[in-house]
Amino acid sequence: MNAKDRMTKKNKQGAVFTDDGFSMGVAYILKLLDQYHAFDSLHWSASVIAKYQADLEKAQLSVKRGKDDEKLQQTVQLTKQRLDMFAKEFRLLHYSLSSARIFFRADLTAAEEDEHKEAEGACKQICHT
Repeated sequence: MNAKDRMTKKNKQGAVFTDDGFSMGVAYILKLLDQYHAFDSLHWSASVIAKYQADLEKAQLSVKRGKDDEKLQQTVQLTKQRLDMFAKEFRLLHYSLSSARIFFRADLTAAEEDEHKEAEGACKQICHT
């Protein structure tokens, strides 16, 4: 996030930005090791979303408790902005990873992919005879 913020500033030294290289790498490794079902069983996306929602609710409770404290209001507002930014970045990562999975045909395990290829081969033999 810090590197991405540096891209918009005048002094861009040390700024690095990648859009989908990380998610493509993760998708490739998961496909290569046939670990998509294990990765999906972690429910990683749902747990990250739940964490951000819980943090946001905590921040909103702080606002209700300290209505008169102006510094607390400012701190909570900055916290909300930071949480929103991280949630947005996570959604972008999730979409990028989903796209990469489609690219690597990650909807199939290695065994299912082999069955699919065998079925296509059998269909081609039947269709050509």
